[in-house]
Amino acid sequence: MTKDMEYLLNINGIEIMQDTVATFGSFFLYIITFAATLILAKIIFPIPQNVFRKMLHIVAFTSSIYVVVNGESWIADVITILVFALIVYPALKIAEKWKGYSKLFVEKKPGEICNSLLLLFISQSILVAFTCGFLQKPYILVAA
Repeated sequence: MTKDMEYLLNINGIEIMQDTVATFGSFFLYIITFAATLILAKIIFPIPQNVFRKMLHIVAFTSSIYVVVNGESWIADVITILVFALIVYPALKIAEKWKGYSKLFVEKKPGEICNSLLLLFISQSILVAFTCGFLQKPYILVAA
């Protein structure tokens, strides 16, 4: 029986919670480090808005790979991605009210960043569940 199947059969879910907390902490550090580095670079250097936006896309799209490489199980990975989305979405909704938000991010229409991030993290969690959980072939996630 695989470790993931043991998790599913574990009634109290302590191991899943421990793995999720560890994975989430590592993932949060990854995102904050790269986002802060990009924002700092944008402040220091005259990076065009579309280039900055694409750099943020690269960090966001590669984040699921980071989670899978550093997570203990695909279940903890999926929970980590979904919890992160549940935290980031309202935080960005609040940040939208700040004047500097529109200068920092390029939005083609209001609310685009929030909605795009929510869709991205939901699709990433589905991909992780499918490629790592159902198929048990995490290398497919990299190709996706």
